[in-house]
Amino acid sequence: MLSVIRRGIIGAGITAAMMSTLATPALGEPNSAIQLNFPDVLVPDVGPGIERMGSLRSEEVFTLRDVVITVDLSGLTEVADVTISGGSHGCSSTSTLITCTSDSISGSFTSFLPRLLFKAASGAENGATGKLLVTVKSSNHETLSDQATVTVGEGVDLAAPGHLELTGAPGSTLQVPAEVSNAGAKDAKGAVVSFFHGFWLDPTKQYSNCLYAEGKLRACVFDTTLIAGKTYRTHESIRLKLRSDARAPWYAMLETFWETPAEFEQSRADAGGWFGKPGSGEPLRLVEAPSAKAL
Repeated sequence: MLSVIRRGIIGAGITAAMMSTLATPALGEPNSAIQLNFPDVLVPDVGPGIERMGSLRSEEVFTLRDVVITVDLSGLTEVADVTISGGSHGCSSTSTLITCTSDSISGSFTSFLPRLLFKAASGAENGATGKLLVTVKSSNHETLSDQATVTVGEGVDLAAPGHLELTGAPGSTLQVPAEVSNAGAKDAKGAVVSFFHGFWLDPTKQYSNCLYAEGKLRACVFDTTLIAGKTYRTHESIRLKLRSDARAPWYAMLETFWETPAEFEQSRADAGGWFGKPGSGEPLRLVEAPSAKAL
């Protein structure tokens, strides 16, 4: 059974980037190949849906002129309803086709297409799947197209704590807690936490269910069922060492991102080898956190 997680905070920054990109002045004819990519989509069967967007990528700055973007939704009948998120952005739509026009689209290596909101169609069952086709036509480049698979899965709501600040001297080891709550009404069959951190932090211990690349901790995969309304944490804190050559005073950022196994597998496929390979040692376990006691 598929399961997906709602993503909230990340979307705001991406939307701003998309809007500013579409407004960028023309910078010249594209000289290198431009690739259109629209990711596969896992749509929760309940809730507000999930937002996704396509991207145009090139090895250099590019400009497309007299652009017409079409999204063919005819393959999603009885699977998902798709609308434009956050306003029309020069687009019009029917139940089976979205059309967007722009005088130009310019990008510094990457330019994002209008953001789309996917919701499960009425009566769609878990596992229902279909295809959408995105096409980008312009007056100064060949037609680009990409196809994406859209699948309906069981929706869950994973929530992580907010900002946490830890301090330490160069060469010291920080004990980083990893915690997640199932804030929804359905049990979640497994969870994955991904780590995004900079050069100055190195793991001091490896786990067999975690992934590592270039000496960095990338993600940990848990097969624990997260009961609705319960909070879970790793059975021991994750130890990250501040490199001895780290400058001080300074700061090293670490971002953790929780998602379900189904969505992580999609992210992993999109990222190529970035997540690396499993580590050695015992597994890192996810255990139920003790309930807070009343004072």
